[in-house]
Amino acid sequence: MTVHQYAARFIELSRFAAYLIPNEEKKARKFEQGLNEKLYERVVGFQIRNFSELVDKATVFERSLQRSAALHDQKKRTISSGPHSGMDQGAWKKRNEGSSSGKMMVQGTQQAYQCRTCNRVHTGVCRKEAGLCYRCGRSGHYLRDCPLRLDNSRPPPPPRIEGTARGNMQRTTAPARVFALTPGEAEDRNDVITGTLSLFSNNATVLFDSGATHSFVSMTYARFCTLETEELKSKLVVATPTGNSVVCDKFLPGCPLSIEGRLMPADLIVFNMFGFDVILEVPKEELKLEQIRVVREYPEVFPEDLPGLPPEREVEFTIELAPGTAPISKAPYRMAPSELVELKEQLQDLLDKGFIRPSNKYPLPRIDDLFDQLQGAQ
Repeated sequence: MTVHQYAARFIELSRFAAYLIPNEEKKARKFEQGLNEKLYERVVGFQIRNFSELVDKATVFERSLQRSAALHDQKKRTISSGPHSGMDQGAWKKRNEGSSSGKMMVQGTQQAYQCRTCNRVHTGVCRKEAGLCYRCGRSGHYLRDCPLRLDNSRPPPPPRIEGTARGNMQRTTAPARVFALTPGEAEDRNDVITGTLSLFSNNATVLFDSGATHSFVSMTYARFCTLETEELKSKLVVATPTGNSVVCDKFLPGCPLSIEGRLMPADLIVFNMFGFDVILEVPKEELKLEQIRVVREYPEVFPEDLPGLPPEREVEFTIELAPGTAPISKAPYRMAPSELVELKEQLQDLLDKGFIRPSNKYPLPRIDDLFDQLQGAQ
């Protein structure tokens, strides 16, 4: 991927996480951290704070690297096809055996070689070949993540929160997760619903997240409503979609959420988030019939068992068809898999109760019909 392709993709994705790049400098730092190692080493020293200027500078260095690589390949082809290409290969191997270095140079009192692995001039063991950091010479990380770098703007990983003593009680941590925190993340998922509900006489932007394990309220909204929070019995470590972990220790008990005129109390954990005021967890357990509002209001329409077949009417209802036509037995639309499962369960229930019986596509002929056919043949 070239610098221009990376910049276009970066601008496209930044629309969904605008809170991560609130100004031009933050935008430039995020873009700079995503460059490859060679470009990053060249542009990081300029401390460019403008995004467009940083893209232009990275493009210039990219062209320079491409030109250097092309000249290096051309030089290698020239050497391989030169007058010394047929020299004694055994002597060449013997002279360079046991070392990964090529050309020898003198730096002060030490002899430095141009390494064939990393194409750099250095002394001692090649750090790239040994998997060591270029700056501190230690293993376990790369130059970009080296702790000795003064310009490392990446936030350190969140520390592991141990239980803190309070009185005679030991506060422990409990895991939690939330799958969407911003409108952009909500648009990318098909199992979340957004809307506006009334909370403490104010309209709140709510996200119904089926992947969340708890319900949350933003710290900004809690301060706006001047609500008094309470401390959790145990700290909650929340895993966010970005891969980070945030520790929460306060919540609002019994918050009156108004949904279609009904008050539904909910315990909301105070969480520092942007884009939504409230995130509500959606329980995944199956809903019972007595919990559905319409079923409770009309119990005569939803009996537990069928009383029997419908009574016979004096006037049979029919639909008059045009002569020579038959009713269409094919469904006008395809049923969903869940509807097919429900239909199968209902038919099996009617079969077990004896209200219906299975139909045979090829029934056996009746004996009276056979006699009538024999009489017609005579």
